[in-house]
Amino acid sequence: MAFDRSGQPEIAATLYGASTRRAIIHTVVDLPEMVTRLRAALGNAVLKGCTAAGAALELGDAVGYARRHLRHAHPGKQGSVDAPPSAVSEA
Repeated sequence: MAFDRSGQPEIAATLYGASTRRAIIHTVVDLPEMVTRLRAALGNAVLKGCTAAGAALELGDAVGYARRHLRHAHPGKQGSVDAPPSAVSEA
């Protein structure tokens, strides 16, 4: 996940939580290592909280959350990364 490698572990953990409800999560390369890095960066309690918050998101809301954070990470790039108005507030 891009947010894990860009120094934004809370966002990565929230999106990881959102993806745990989908079978495709098992196709993520180096997933166990990523979770280990997130746990080391955040601590177990914060990781669990972020993961739970992400797991509570509906798919569209998780996409909006990711888009919003991508837009903040790359403010000069507009267009397809704009979040829909119904996107959830930051977790």
